[in-house]
Amino acid sequence: MNPTAQSRSARQAFTLIEMLAVVALIGVMLGIMLPALRGMRRGKLDQMANSQLMADLNTARHMAISGASAVYVVFFPKLSDFHAELQAKGVVDLDAVRTHLQSSRAANDLVGGQLAAYALYTEGTAGDQPVYAPGVINKRYLSEWKSLPDGAFFTTNTLDKIRSMNDLVEKGSPWTYDETGNFFPAPRPRGLENNFAGDLKLALPYIGFGPRGQLVGVPSGMLYWAGARWDTAYRNGYFSVEIAMGSRFAPAKDPAGNNTLDDVDEKEEQLLHSRYNRVRINLLTGRSESNLCDVYWNKGESQVGQKVMEPNAVYVLNQMKALHGLQTSHWPDFNQPMPCMLRDVSVEKARLFENLLLAELRKLGSVSAEALMAELRYE
Repeated sequence: MNPTAQSRSARQAFTLIEMLAVVALIGVMLGIMLPALRGMRRGKLDQMANSQLMADLNTARHMAISGASAVYVVFFPKLSDFHAELQAKGVVDLDAVRTHLQSSRAANDLVGGQLAAYALYTEGTAGDQPVYAPGVINKRYLSEWKSLPDGAFFTTNTLDKIRSMNDLVEKGSPWTYDETGNFFPAPRPRGLENNFAGDLKLALPYIGFGPRGQLVGVPSGMLYWAGARWDTAYRNGYFSVEIAMGSRFAPAKDPAGNNTLDDVDEKEEQLLHSRYNRVRINLLTGRSESNLCDVYWNKGESQVGQKVMEPNAVYVLNQMKALHGLQTSHWPDFNQPMPCMLRDVSVEKARLFENLLLAELRKLGSVSAEALMAELRYE
């Protein structure tokens, strides 16, 4: 070979050291990019779960209006909560429920969908005679059970809140109500699928829509324990559903391939961050809004105290109005037991308020990020 050609070939080749340097550089770049890619995936998953739930709530509302009868979105909670709820009420025979979950493939599949599965259901439609008579067999699911996307779920606290609100509205009766007092039959599915021959009267958590599209079965406001019963305060005309991001691990399978009747094991990516992905529903119209909220301060359980919180919150709100486009005619009344700090704002604005307030309070060494998150309630 021509010596000149050999020299040119040697100059074009890579040495081992150069190759190792390139591999190391690629590794560094991947280390920088992967967190950003995970963040992008999380953002898309947030949007997918939010959009899916909004679409299905709107579908239920449309079906209620077009069918002139209440339609309910029923949720499948964690099994231990589900059984505890049923047992406490004495509503059903738990052995019959377990038999249903073990004998029906459709019902057993839902055991793996705890905290993520929901379906559209009705107790009767226009033209049923009579619609609300207990003996009339017109209960049925209007959709298949579906699940939030993998990596998204409803927290136990969220479904407990919905069921507690249902109980508060029903007040022990077989009826559920909207905000103006119109009543409808409280949903009690016969089973977990339409082919079930018995009647388990399952007290599932639910959000309903009346024939004018209004929200049924949940009142507005903050839920609190009033000494002997649950009650609500600070009514704002909306009800919110939070969606958490994280992992759910389904129960084990038995030798026949069925789900064992155990709880799913769920783990949120970040505790309390489910409030940053929410669907808020107007009680009078039933229309859904994505990621809007009111922000309350739980003054009664605060580590900060009003003398510290009030001037710092006012300073941050003024800063947000001057620099961050906050537009609101509302201003907190710190004489209230749970002052409303922000009203009808985006979750982004609420998080900005939270972060700016935390920065001011940290200058005084007053509160940790976790403690402040627990004190600020998003509704």
